[in-house]
Amino acid sequence: MRLPRPPGDAFDSRSLRSNALLVGSITAVASVIALARDVIVSRSVGFGGELDTWSVALAWTTVGTSALVSGISAAVVPWFSGRRLSQHGSPAIGSAMDVVATTGLAGGVLGIVLWLSSDQIAGLLAPPTSEQSLETVLRVMSVIVIAPAAMRGAAASLLHAGHRFALPAASTMLTSGCVMAVALTGTVDAERLALAHGVGLTAEALLLTGVLARREGVTASVAGCRALARALARPVATTSAGSLLFGVGPVIDLWFAGRVDEGKAGQLAVAGRIPLAIAAMLTTAFATPAFPTIAQRATSGARGALDGTWAAMRSTLWPVVGATTAIVLFSIPTASLAFRGSEVTAEQARAVAVVQMIYALTIPTYVAGTLFARGLQASGRFGTVFWVGLIGALANVLLDWILSELFGLRGIAFATAVVYAFVLALMWLELGRLARRSGVMRPTGGGRSTSA
Repeated sequence: MRLPRPPGDAFDSRSLRSNALLVGSITAVASVIALARDVIVSRSVGFGGELDTWSVALAWTTVGTSALVSGISAAVVPWFSGRRLSQHGSPAIGSAMDVVATTGLAGGVLGIVLWLSSDQIAGLLAPPTSEQSLETVLRVMSVIVIAPAAMRGAAASLLHAGHRFALPAASTMLTSGCVMAVALTGTVDAERLALAHGVGLTAEALLLTGVLARREGVTASVAGCRALARALARPVATTSAGSLLFGVGPVIDLWFAGRVDEGKAGQLAVAGRIPLAIAAMLTTAFATPAFPTIAQRATSGARGALDGTWAAMRSTLWPVVGATTAIVLFSIPTASLAFRGSEVTAEQARAVAVVQMIYALTIPTYVAGTLFARGLQASGRFGTVFWVGLIGALANVLLDWILSELFGLRGIAFATAVVYAFVLALMWLELGRLARRSGVMRPTGGGRSTSA
């Protein structure tokens, strides 16, 4: 059975908006559950060393696996979008299950690297009072989190390529639910939370891989995995490295926050949860259904990819503006309500709200930057993502160092907002260069482009 392929001319109207509404609605529920998870954990342990350890370990492992999955997704979605995912798979790289198996193996290697380097990472990233605890938690997560997360991400990307978006978005609730269940028991530490996180991700990986295998009716093969490695090693490595550099920002922020004072890393993580989750939700809602179609249209050249990118950009305008405005208006009352009657003081709750409002400025630039990156990847510009990620990471370190000394957590949040805007500007310049070369200007109404 051939995968459904949306009509190209309808991409920027009903097909994208309906898929974005579906994915966005499910992701919104999942984000609310993730926020509830963070609030429950915070109320149970307070803003102290234990929360710092959990926040840093979660951020670090998420960055590593997300970078790997991003590289796989950027490479395989263009290959598989609109193609037959059955016994023949993609003629150049084998079947969908070969992709999942190879990604799982890569995740296992990444987990071994994390285990062997956990003491060095803990020494670099841990708040001064939590180094030994962070090393233990990182080792736990290297065993039970990395490989399942990688397989889960690969299976989700392949389902996205087939324009099946609901189940991958909904499955994230399993992991949040496992962590919440442990936090509600009352006996909470970072190691227990890490174990629960691993159990949830394993359940997600089994669910999505099982659905994919049932649909395709194939298993992985050694020959398919070898073909995959030969065909996609370079784009996967380049994109993963760029995503790692770009995604390391939250870890850098937490490192500097931990140096401000004990408990500040956890406080920053909670403050950033809502705006960053909303940015991720909107990105998932629009970029996930847009990317396969952008990749399909890129087969006609950069013109089609760039036109599709602008169409997706236009569709995100009002949701992005509405979400940013809502956070700015309601941060203080919601933070006060969330932490009332807990170990968190009113002053700490207000500080969280203010930092949250600053983080809201990242929503427009994060969503737009991700869409620009998808257009560039669909056009084969994987190297651009890497160099932009490198420049953004260096800028983030510099600004965090300067502004954390001057303004504490507020300075760190503001540095993140500035870096995302800077990265977006770089993407915009590259998009403009490609547009001039391809004879494409910003689309006008109806998804049509004005030729240069």
